[in-house]
Amino acid sequence: MRTILTGDERSAFDVIPSEADEYVQIRYGTLQRCNRSTSDLFASRFRGDHNRLAIAIHIALLRWLGWQPDTFDAVPRELVAYLARQLNLGTESLTLLAHDDRTWCQHLARP
Repeated sequence: MRTILTGDERSAFDVIPSEADEYVQIRYGTLQRCNRSTSDLFASRFRGDHNRLAIAIHIALLRWLGWQPDTFDAVPRELVAYLARQLNLGTESLTLLAHDDRTWCQHLARP
């Protein structure tokens, strides 16, 4: 069987890049009005500014990478800060979500 990518090349697609330069932030992290509405809608269901930020991160990562990570641990801080500024939130909102593994699992389990 012929493969297009080597093992190292394929594994590079499973990793979140450690930095998000200005182009990445603007291209994939700029929230449109409909994205903010979606973020607000989910936040009203799950409650809290940290959830608004989490939804915005999900949207940006899906645009940028085409997949969702298991955790937010490796998301570049500059991307989180860029999203938080658009939502008028501090990046500390994300720390509330990061410390509660149950929250992450509950969000994954909901339809």
